[in-house]
Amino acid sequence: MRCSILGCGWLGLPLANYLVQQGVSVKGSSTRDEKLEFLAEQNIDPYKICLYPDRIEGNLDDFLDTDVLILNFPPGRRSQDVTATFPETMSRLIDRIEAANLKRVLFISSTSVYGNPPEKVTEESPPSPPMEGSRALLTVEEMLGRHEFETTILRISGLVGYNRKPGRFLAGRRDLSAGDAPVNLLHRDDCVRAIWEIIRQEKWNDTFNVCADQHPTRREFYTYAAQTQGLPLPHFLPNSAHGGKWVSNDKLKHLLNFEFVYPDPFQMVEA
Repeated sequence: MRCSILGCGWLGLPLANYLVQQGVSVKGSSTRDEKLEFLAEQNIDPYKICLYPDRIEGNLDDFLDTDVLILNFPPGRRSQDVTATFPETMSRLIDRIEAANLKRVLFISSTSVYGNPPEKVTEESPPSPPMEGSRALLTVEEMLGRHEFETTILRISGLVGYNRKPGRFLAGRRDLSAGDAPVNLLHRDDCVRAIWEIIRQEKWNDTFNVCADQHPTRREFYTYAAQTQGLPLPHFLPNSAHGGKWVSNDKLKHLLNFEFVYPDPFQMVEA
């Protein structure tokens, strides 16, 4: 099997390494010259590919000569007018995907597309993205679904693990709201494994939420995480309204027989 991963960063690189361990031939892209040699040392075929709304730089035709394309290319948080530029960029890429006659695409999206309704959300819940970045992701999800190649969407929750320590997120902050809202987190290792299972089990033309089983409150979790890491504790306002969504992973677990290594966010604090 051959996979191409567009974006070998904090998630894409360990994903590439994991796929190599499974015997997959992996092409990986970066926008930085200095990273290409490092990718080659990891047995990842390196490509420098840069995507822009008006052009694509790099040997994309060869990169798209693959069995599965994994799009791990989030909209930039600081990009201006991301609701226009990200879909324009992806539209240009989608045209090239079709021209390459590529059959299968896996798009890394986010559970942020649901917004923050005070209820349980499943893959059938109507999206209501409040932020520009999540609106851009939803637009691209819809664009991918209108084409001939098979696309699976992974909507992932907040990624943690390794050097991304959750205790730092709110340490020392004061007068925080929504202390009783549930957290929706995902350890990077479980995200990588979920991606592999989609590919291995050939679950295409579908959408899956990827989020840990347990949902402690923000107050409980971030206080514990900061305390465990020896950081200043966050302060939440008393009597916070519950608020906030609770992301269901039932579909992923049932259709893929998937079990999380880190089902409880408290396990992720030092993982």
